[in-house]
Amino acid sequence: MCDDVAAFRALMRYTLQEDPEIEVVGEAGDGLAAVEAARAHGATAVEGFPLAGPGPHRDDRYLGTEGLFAACGFHEVARPSPRRVVMRRGLV
Repeated sequence: MCDDVAAFRALMRYTLQEDPEIEVVGEAGDGLAAVEAARAHGATAVEGFPLAGPGPHRDDRYLGTEGLFAACGFHEVARPSPRRVVMRRGLV
């Protein structure tokens, strides 16, 4: 799990631990650390849920964008809404 705000990571951990199908095995404060942690735990891919489109709106400036994720080697796997995209980066 990755977010640059520790309080938000704590909230995500609390929420995710309620789902028996999800196991949080680590946390990271930035994307590079998240990729390295996932690789160290044997993950074959990582996924993100950035904003769709070329860039953030004024109110979305703290969120990742589709272009930023693509520049880091992620590709689209789903587009659940007009404003969000699921992107994956293989680690093998």
